[in-house]
Amino acid sequence: VKAADVEVLRSPTAFHDRLVRGIAGAKDHVAISTLYFGTDTEREHRVFQELSNAAKRGVRVRVLCDAPRAGRRGQGKKTIVDHLAHYLGDCAAASVSLYQTPRTKGLLKSLVMGRPPYSEILGVCHMKAYVFDDEVLVSGANLNERYFTTRQDRYVSVRSPELAERTLAVIRAVGRHSFQLSGSGALREPPCGLSPLRLATAAPFSQSLHDGLKEAALSETGGSGEPNSLGDDEGMAWVFPLVQNGSVNWRQDEQAVSAFLGELAKGDAVQLSSGYLNLTSKIEQGLLASGATVDFLMPAPSANGFFSSPKGSPKQYIPFVYQHLAIEAVKRMQQQRRRMGDMGSASEDATGIRLHEYERPGWQFHAKGIWYSPAKEPELEGPLATFVGSPNYGYRSQDKDLELELCILAGCGDLRRRLRDEVDDLFRFSSRTEPSQQKRPKSEPLISLSSKLCRKWL
Repeated sequence: VKAADVEVLRSPTAFHDRLVRGIAGAKDHVAISTLYFGTDTEREHRVFQELSNAAKRGVRVRVLCDAPRAGRRGQGKKTIVDHLAHYLGDCAAASVSLYQTPRTKGLLKSLVMGRPPYSEILGVCHMKAYVFDDEVLVSGANLNERYFTTRQDRYVSVRSPELAERTLAVIRAVGRHSFQLSGSGALREPPCGLSPLRLATAAPFSQSLHDGLKEAALSETGGSGEPNSLGDDEGMAWVFPLVQNGSVNWRQDEQAVSAFLGELAKGDAVQLSSGYLNLTSKIEQGLLASGATVDFLMPAPSANGFFSSPKGSPKQYIPFVYQHLAIEAVKRMQQQRRRMGDMGSASEDATGIRLHEYERPGWQFHAKGIWYSPAKEPELEGPLATFVGSPNYGYRSQDKDLELELCILAGCGDLRRRLRDEVDDLFRFSSRTEPSQQKRPKSEPLISLSSKLCRKWL
């Protein structure tokens, strides 16, 4: 694509503005894939209203979100399903698909199914992709008030008919394997003819969805050129859409990130951000083996969305569990770097592995992604590549949730500078955390135990 057709948005308000403007201006189709919608505020209802207006003027509107999450009761005692039925139920041009993970069997399923939010432990539709005709807006942000005001995420818009068609193909493939919302608010069986809730085994459904994602990923979209021509035209960028659904063994994003890390070299610089930092062993080892310097960015506990959970709720410990997991991972990586480099008791900074925590009064942090800058290039040049989307680079993203992100290779100095400004802006509200000097909270034994028990589920 032309680098000028890649736009990096920087704020929640810019995200909301682009979202409603994109829906309002669409002439042919709109597709929304998100974990959930907010249902209470004026900004939230504006999104529903624009979707309804678009469908009523004949624009093909597709909505995909997570079934268990959409069934939760909001403050107004109505569910997201109720609101979608109200705004879109009588629109012939609109369809609403509600994804249910096929991981619905076994002892854990019997303990959590039908008990939101615990049923979401099994896996959710986590991909956030917003398509308006030929524009694709990819983010990690959902569609509620905090994401429109004071929860910092990332947002990249790409204008490309080929990318829009590829993204639509993925949403359609998942939609065919999701429950359909009728005008009355009732749910119909998935169009694929297989229900993840009714089958004795998940295998037929999983194989069908796996095949659907494969077909979408390999579909011809009319793109041209070869990736090795990136340097031939500095006004261009390469964009690769990547989908992950470990529940059906579709691991495109996992494989792409692993391959990318395998190409890193000593002296390269990597910045990795996550709202819920719990690195998989594959990513941890890939970063270690590369020899690259790595700066991690995560929310301080006060900037984690679970920080304000009610006292006495298990969720109040989640920010500290993630902080503990991140600190332990960084300590492991620093120790291994010392051994690999025969550094002895070298300082934490000398290992090239650093941890930063985002803390901004009144704000939460949810941004995720990877930025890569080659060795021996001027720092002002900016990242040559970035990954942006919904994955948090942890075990949930790898094995349980449905995820989507873009890998963008920037062949243009202007785009690289814009990516540099973006990542600098995120780190501007952070401070270094030295794992060896971190004070332990009084609840440290409980947090440590919870981290060990829950790591593969986070």
